[in-house]
Amino acid sequence: MRVLFDTSPAEFYPGGISVYTHQLAQGKPAFASVGVTLLLSTLPAHLQPDGSRGLRHKYRVVAWDTYYTHAVLPARARSAGADLIHTPGLRVPLRAPVPLVATIYDVIPLIFPELFRRRDVIVLSGYLRQIARSARVVLTISEQSRYDIHSRLGVPKERIAVTYLAASAVFAPQSADRIRATCERLGIRMPYFLCVGTIEPRKNLSRVMEAFARLRSRGAPHRLVLVGKAGPLAAPILAAATRLGLDDAIQITGFVADEDLAALYSGATAFVYPSLYEGFGLPPLEAMSCGCPVITSNCSSLLEVVGPAGVQVDPYNVPALMAAMERLMNDPAFGDELRHRGLERAREFSWQRCIAQTALAYEQALDPRRAASPGP
Repeated sequence: MRVLFDTSPAEFYPGGISVYTHQLAQGKPAFASVGVTLLLSTLPAHLQPDGSRGLRHKYRVVAWDTYYTHAVLPARARSAGADLIHTPGLRVPLRAPVPLVATIYDVIPLIFPELFRRRDVIVLSGYLRQIARSARVVLTISEQSRYDIHSRLGVPKERIAVTYLAASAVFAPQSADRIRATCERLGIRMPYFLCVGTIEPRKNLSRVMEAFARLRSRGAPHRLVLVGKAGPLAAPILAAATRLGLDDAIQITGFVADEDLAALYSGATAFVYPSLYEGFGLPPLEAMSCGCPVITSNCSSLLEVVGPAGVQVDPYNVPALMAAMERLMNDPAFGDELRHRGLERAREFSWQRCIAQTALAYEQALDPRRAASPGP
């Protein structure tokens, strides 16, 4: 089986989509072992996004990517003799010469449109509905997302396959010396609570700040470290830090390389991730892989990913969130128990399993009589 795999989303979509695309692309040998030849296709290097080159270049790249998706990708599939096209981004060719497999990570814009800019909701909803119409098999990353894709987009469940993600190998417990050196280089003072992800309303950081402010008022020596770039709706969240008097207690690092992020996970008192909704939630899995206690939400896919290995709270309940943070701050034995549980839980997820499940979905796309796997 020859599958043309579009790697361009690794350049256009940061975070989980980029990780997913890279991991599948690097899994070519594992795919080959189950009879799948993965053919990689991407944009030319000189047309890949580069924010330093100005607005005109950005629009030129977007225009070229549109042409690439709808014209170049199908042409490459024909010339390579591909049996399938797999697009792990949000756009699929309008017309393809072979069956399409596409990945939908979540349908959050359809569930919480108020958390996005209106124009983003319109664009993203259009992409999702096009995938639902065009893809012979839809891959997704949790049973929660499988349910949402079926209920919101009308895709039959037998056409949706679940392939859980995994943490990259770099995420593992780090030494005390490595943690100390990383914190010193990044200007981070210990002890600290850690949040990772785009600064946007869905990540619920305003309530994290409220809970943290209450802890500080009780004399907590901790700082709150936010790793991630600011999203388009970040201004009110950042303003909350000033309103709560936390400007000197919160550190925002922006992007951090995975090697440094592993050290930050390993050194944190707890990883705090009470997101309002996630299609999977890769950061909690990364944190658990580093032996970091996890506080997260009791909703969406986070129940599947973290399970009993972390503290799960109502993401709208600030006192419950504060209580969880306070317990991990004052109860080292409980923290050690969560570290052990998290490491055990993280071992249940692997990219090898994700690749094996993806290969099964490719087989189903060529034989639609086969029902998609509900997941690992």
